[in-house]
Amino acid sequence: MLNGLGYLGLVALLYLPVAALRPYRTWVRWILIAYTLVTILAWVFIGARSTIAYLDKIIELALVICLWLEWARARR
Repeated sequence: MLNGLGYLGLVALLYLPVAALRPYRTWVRWILIAYTLVTILAWVFIGARSTIAYLDKIIELALVICLWLEWARARR
């Protein structure tokens, strides 16, 4: 539950239309990428091996790729 709340909080910071957050969006994006990668790494060591868990890790990996592509596009 806390992991999900962490995701929601970071996504809110990244996408809420608040002008004061605009200068920090690059940092928030990288923090969200790191948060997701730490979640995947923690699962490798202590996570349950189930179909849903594997599907979740595929989705998290897709999230990392999408965030990285969004960062690359924003840099241009």
